Amino acid sequence: MVRATVVALRHNSSWPVGSALEGAAGSPCVKTYLIGFMGAGKTTVGRELARLRGVDFVDLDEEIRARAGGRSIPEIFQAEGESGFRRREAEAFASVVADPKPSVIALGGGAPTVASIHEHLVQA
Repeated sequence: MVRATVVALRHNSSWPVGSALEGAAGSPCVKTYLIGFMGAGKTTVGRELARLRGVDFVDLDEEIRARAGGRSIPEIFQAEGESGFRRREAEAFASVVADPKPSVIALGGGAPTVASIHEHLVQA
């Protein structure tokens, strides 16, 4: 069984997202990771893919904000710097992937720059 799928999204891409979703919707993957920059469509595509698969959708940025007492991502960056944000991102990611339930997880474009996240994605 395929354990994970990693999908990179680009803003204003001509990539056929609809057909990719249809193919991924029947996938036996435990986790599907969506990676892309702000505005690429991770949340929109992720919610629809999760709906089609009948699984949970997790937006890692929302998870980070919730764990930071509702502070915005820019507020976290301002208060803690990029290293503080990336530490929070790694912690949230580890928690989300530890849940054995199948899910679709939206990651920010910088997430793969975190060594532990990158390693997990490569091994997925």
